[in-house]
Amino acid sequence: MTKAILFFVIALSCGWQTVAGAYILSFFTSCERLRYLILRWKMAEEFPDLERWTIFRVLREFDIKPTLRNFDIAAAAGVLLGFGFTLWF
Repeated sequence: MTKAILFFVIALSCGWQTVAGAYILSFFTSCERLRYLILRWKMAEEFPDLERWTIFRVLREFDIKPTLRNFDIAAAAGVLLGFGFTLWF
């Protein structure tokens, strides 16, 4: 519910392009990775926050485990796709 309200506020102030870019960033767990970096938290081998609808939920269907390296690659791809989408439109 909090994410929906946040996206609604972003849509009203910045437009639908920014909401789509923010959702892409969220789907690829870029925001989650940034939170770990800012708070200087160590990442354990288990990633309970990735049980929601994220890229890792899709990758589990292909038997790809969420490791720290995969987490970083997905977050970087999300940043590129999210900002690219926002700037393109």
